[in-house]
Amino acid sequence: MEKRKNIKEKIFAVVKVGGSQELVKGGDILEIPQVFGKEGSKFKMRDILLVTTADKLKIGTPFIAGAEVTFKILAHTKGEKIEVRKFRAKSRYRRKTSCRQPITKVQVEKITT
Repeated sequence: MEKRKNIKEKIFAVVKVGGSQELVKGGDILEIPQVFGKEGSKFKMRDILLVTTADKLKIGTPFIAGAEVTFKILAHTKGEKIEVRKFRAKSRYRRKTSCRQPITKVQVEKITT
């Protein structure tokens, strides 16, 4: 039989970040679209879709009122290079462009319900 570990560490949340949803727990490190702020500073996100603890499950319609996740900014970097090529046959038309999206590396500090 398995021994139960500390139940307070079993808090999970689903957060709306940019155009996607992320499942987070305390201590997770994520790469999200650029967030303005200095490295080492903290910010709160209130677009929480779902929060679960050891004994409760809260589902938002669409967001949960009063719930928030605190993040700490670790670094500002750029993502992978994305290349875009255009080509038209028989007309000697070729174009190549590329870009690297700015991203922010963050760590989940605390989840409050």
